[in-house]
Amino acid sequence: MLPALVPVAAVAAVDPGGYAPFGSAKWLAVTVLVLAAAAVALARGAVVAERRTLWLWVALLGWVTLSALVGLDRWYALLGTPERHAGVVLWVLCALAFVVGQRAAVDGARPLAYGATVAAGVVGAFSVVELLWRAPVRTDAVSTRLGGPFGSAAFLGAACCLLGPAALGVVFDGGSSRRWRVGGAVAAAGCVVALAGSGTRGAWLAAVVVAVVVGLSRRGRDRGRFALGVAAALMVAVSTMSVLAARRDGATPLSRATPAAARLDEWRVALRVIARRPVSGTGPEGYRVEFPRQVDAAYERAYGRAVIPDRAHDVVLDVAATIGLPGLALVLALAALVGRSVVRVVRRGDSLAVGLAAGVLAYAVQQAVLFPLAELEPTAWLAAGVVVAIDTAATGRATVSLGAALRRPLVVLAAGLAAVALAAGGLDLAADRALHRWARATDPVAGAVDARRAARLRPDQLRYRIAAARAAAGTGDPAGAARQLAAASSWSRREPALVVERAQLVGTAAAWRAALASDPRRASSWLQLGLAAAREGDLATARAAWTQAQDLAPRDPAPSLDLARLALDEGRAADAVVALGAARRIAPADPRLEPLAAELAARSG
Repeated sequence: MLPALVPVAAVAAVDPGGYAPFGSAKWLAVTVLVLAAAAVALARGAVVAERRTLWLWVALLGWVTLSALVGLDRWYALLGTPERHAGVVLWVLCALAFVVGQRAAVDGARPLAYGATVAAGVVGAFSVVELLWRAPVRTDAVSTRLGGPFGSAAFLGAACCLLGPAALGVVFDGGSSRRWRVGGAVAAAGCVVALAGSGTRGAWLAAVVVAVVVGLSRRGRDRGRFALGVAAALMVAVSTMSVLAARRDGATPLSRATPAAARLDEWRVALRVIARRPVSGTGPEGYRVEFPRQVDAAYERAYGRAVIPDRAHDVVLDVAATIGLPGLALVLALAALVGRSVVRVVRRGDSLAVGLAAGVLAYAVQQAVLFPLAELEPTAWLAAGVVVAIDTAATGRATVSLGAALRRPLVVLAAGLAAVALAAGGLDLAADRALHRWARATDPVAGAVDARRAARLRPDQLRYRIAAARAAAGTGDPAGAARQLAAASSWSRREPALVVERAQLVGTAAAWRAALASDPRRASSWLQLGLAAAREGDLATARAAWTQAQDLAPRDPAPSLDLARLALDEGRAADAVVALGAARRIAPADPRLEPLAAELAARSG
């Protein structure tokens, strides 16, 4: 039953008292459960796995580890960042989940299908409450789209793709009790609400693709029931979008969706990242390090970078960028073998197996505009393992059995890693709660204590170190802030956020030039360079820096205002008028405009 708990934990685990209420709790629950399931599966007896996919996983894990060791950020390549958890550890968890899924298939698809149905019910209930009232767990998100028990519309759409079909499989399963079938119908309807309210077009596309594939693959009575289910899903989706539109002043779930052009621009930058390191890639989690170096002026002008992109929003580009083209070839080969089993099971399997297979297919399709998610990836590979085992048993494909001599050390290793994951995850939860108290603190001194506590609990996590540095700087302790940033550098010297934090703390023109060396087209850094140069009396550098910032941030009036002030102080009235006019066109209601215009008028007579 442990594998059946993984999807439930991936959805239901949450810490309302944490700074990141969804991330730390889910990662703790998923890692411990997958490792514990692996230990129990290995201890119970022989584990039989399909031969070709197993060897592909062995080769893939070896390549991912090599890519991590030669990558741009070795520590996080191994463990993963606290935001994404996409290091070597995640790849290992997915491989274990795939093998455990094949072991669990000895009992058929029912346990995992039931676990996925419970998880789908949690997704639906959370999303319905959020739709009709408010999110049960408050976040800082301001989007009109539903975020569900992930706090993210994109993650919610991916979860619906993975879990919703499994719930429908339970509905159509003649061997399930009436209670389970009714529960499956309610869970499936809730997933439709969540999917419609998420406004995630990649997930919508995946749902349509899978609906077509399943509808064309099934025969006889199944096709009629499927058509009825699709019609009901459409009715629920339309009702959901109508409620959103009426409740939110006519705003549809798409009102703040990322434009398709933004995805194309992100992929354009990702291709440059791949071209830079085509063989080994940046290493897992290294994309965020290389991305700033490959951003061009057009991307910066269009989108800016209040948030530094850390993943390519396409699974193929993301894999190629992080583990290189050889790694991508291994992943595609593995996906082809698993995909063949998925198609066979969709055609010939029972309802429960079809539900799991359809969920795997939908989850894979929606990743065309997303990336692997640490919270959901182990569940997807559990389901893929069950599907492959069912297909292997039906077709008689070759398998590999892990003997007792190999299983015993693996049991000890998996159990030990589960204990380590539990301890590290517990510390991370405590640190995340301390960070939440720091963010909410009204007393800077008390907040600084909480920030330092978070950094002590998990010294390897940069976000806690950066918070402690900010807290120290806020209480007048620049030396303490510098120590925190220096300690953070020992874990990740190339972290883009750390480079900016260091420049902000030092505040000199030289520090901002160093920051721009690794991120030459960051508009805000050019703006800060101009301010620092102006303070140091280097007006020529200030003028050049603000001109560059003005070019890279066409929707920010600050560079134009600074150029206007500089021109006014230097007696260049005509240049001041031009810069002031540019700022007025960008932000006509900016309160800094009128005083500057009045001063300009007074000086020019």
